[in-house]
Amino acid sequence: GQSNPSPGSKNNLYLTLAANIQLDSDCQIAVTNLAALNLSSRNLTLYDFDEGTFGVFDSQLSLSSERIVIKIANGAVMQSGKPYKFFFQVINNVESVDWVAPGIFANCSRFQIEENVMNSDYISIPNIVGGNRGDARPFYISSPTFVLREISQSTSTIGEKNEIYVTLAPNINIPGGSHIIFNGLQGVILEEATRINETKVTVTSGTFATLNQTAIQLLATDQEDDYYIGCEILVFTESVESRYVVAFKSGIVFVDSPLLTSQSNGSFVIQSKILSEIEAIAHWNESEGSLTIVIQADGRMRSNMTYSFAFQVTNGLREQEALSINVSVDGDISINSGLMQSAAGGILNLTILDHGQDFSNSPLLFMGNTTSCLCGDRAFDQ
Repeated sequence: GQSNPSPGSKNNLYLTLAANIQLDSDCQIAVTNLAALNLSSRNLTLYDFDEGTFGVFDSQLSLSSERIVIKIANGAVMQSGKPYKFFFQVINNVESVDWVAPGIFANCSRFQIEENVMNSDYISIPNIVGGNRGDARPFYISSPTFVLREISQSTSTIGEKNEIYVTLAPNINIPGGSHIIFNGLQGVILEEATRINETKVTVTSGTFATLNQTAIQLLATDQEDDYYIGCEILVFTESVESRYVVAFKSGIVFVDSPLLTSQSNGSFVIQSKILSEIEAIAHWNESEGSLTIVIQADGRMRSNMTYSFAFQVTNGLREQEALSINVSVDGDISINSGLMQSAAGGILNLTILDHGQDFSNSPLLFMGNTTSCLCGDRAFDQ
């Protein structure tokens, strides 16, 4: 199986092997059909997934003719009937790759094990935003996309100021200078230079052990180095303190100023800050009904991190059905146009319904144009 199907991301490939005959140190095991791999070098490091594997195999794997060769260590044996678990790390291709079933065989001085198709993990769901069954199949790489793309509004009343809320999570790093383009915003009024308002969103939380006042050891994280740079971290001990992450390495967060707490442990929440990555002013094209957000030259949107923001429009003066808003990315990394999902009823679904002055309806549960159940006033789409 694998840990991450996202294009361009680090990916742990997990193998579990067992043989019905003992394999000695003269044996070599080959995993085949690996043309889809993007390897940073011709040598890979094998990591033990459990203690029973330690020392049985050489720590260095070699790549040859679309094969990875696993060698039994000198003086070691792979016992008959015993499962061995290990993994190695690769960098996924940026382009999507359909799943390909790997094969496996073994060559020993006294015998051979013929090539067979390996059993792939169809069941596990990787710990990523928008993960699905099938994503853990080895060497499957998904297409660049926003795995989370939600949009909602504050009001559907004609002619009123309307706050539009957007939540995005890409499955690929989007580099500085890229353009995020929202199309389909016909019938609304925006300023040519539209200000983006940040709404922070939690990307992870947990417990920590404080190393010192400027470095915090997160007790449970598998994110790669630099992942949380620019995010806000809230530290909960006897009080709540807010800091910004200036470095992240080997599970340790380094903050921009010393913490006041002297406690050695507590809990934390890390929130994304999209305004540390994008320009605060978006560009409106009225004739095309499009809004363009530019990622700062020294910024980036990180793969599998959730970002949230808002911008204000003025609703049109005519009744209209809900709009279909699409989002795409143009730049060194391209993301094809994808339909935004309405998170709380139809986006920009304007109504002329008027109940009269001081009308108040009883709260009720209802289903809007969404998979969630909302509590509010049906008439005003709240």
